[in-house]
Amino acid sequence: MRVSIILCAALLLASVGAIAESLSNQGIEVSKVSDWEISLKASGRAFHCRVDQKLSDIKLSSDRQAIIVSGTSYILVYDILSCDRNNVAHTKKAAPRVGFLSDVNIKSGIYASMIPVSANPMGFVALVAKIGSDESLINLPGFYRKGVKKNQFLKEASTNVNPKISKNGQFISLDLYDCGSGEYVDVVDVLAEKWLKLDRDSCQRLFNF
Repeated sequence: MRVSIILCAALLLASVGAIAESLSNQGIEVSKVSDWEISLKASGRAFHCRVDQKLSDIKLSSDRQAIIVSGTSYILVYDILSCDRNNVAHTKKAAPRVGFLSDVNIKSGIYASMIPVSANPMGFVALVAKIGSDESLINLPGFYRKGVKKNQFLKEASTNVNPKISKNGQFISLDLYDCGSGEYVDVVDVLAEKWLKLDRDSCQRLFNF
């Protein structure tokens, strides 16, 4: 009997893992059932789970592997898929000081957030860092850098900052909501720390908008 239970559990985990791995290229919907419960629909199935943090406006990360549940925290999609009705899924904080969490890429281990630098109108610079760290990975204008004075950030701030991470974790889009209709889009290469232009086909292949 015990062997059968273990086997069933292993098969269930394998099934959940297969669903999670396929999500980046499939339709997936998340919604807030209540302040403490998430609904997720994927691969023709529906999953419901209570979480340990009050939910604000929730949204999927661009890699489809996490759900951003507040300005600082996210929860793994895998944890929702494998949630038991008798348990509560645990949220994770992106870093000690985050700003407004915009995106997470689980495989590459990085997150993107918006750091407010002005109040009227609200102006932001972007922060891209390793999950768990506040150390910026990008030393370019428009991004938060330690040691830079507030007056400089005010010059660089934008009301239209919405950083998104490419599916492979290599590129950052500062303010795109889609790949647009032009021939090229401007993105930042995280490792090289430089701006570059992606053609529209590459943008659509690399980003989940």
